[in-house]
Amino acid sequence: MSEKSIAKKHRTSIVIVTCNNLEYNKLCLQSIKEYTKDIDHEIIFVDNRSEDGTAEWLEGLEEVKVIYNKKKTRGSHAPAIRA
Repeated sequence: MSEKSIAKKHRTSIVIVTCNNLEYNKLCLQSIKEYTKDIDHEIIFVDNRSEDGTAEWLEGLEEVKVIYNKKKTRGSHAPAIRA
């Protein structure tokens, strides 16, 4: 297998489940970037069908992975989603 075909593994995955929290998501991402400069990590957003511009904002971010849910999930169902 070539080096390019192997996905980079990170020590830490930071998963943010969100629905219509654009301003908090921006603050959250800013804080993560500020406090994890020396930590090998990946950031994964799980968007629960936001309607406030969150999905569009996430589309413009190259440094994060995004999972778009086809339907809204609530409570304990959201963490069961696998990246």
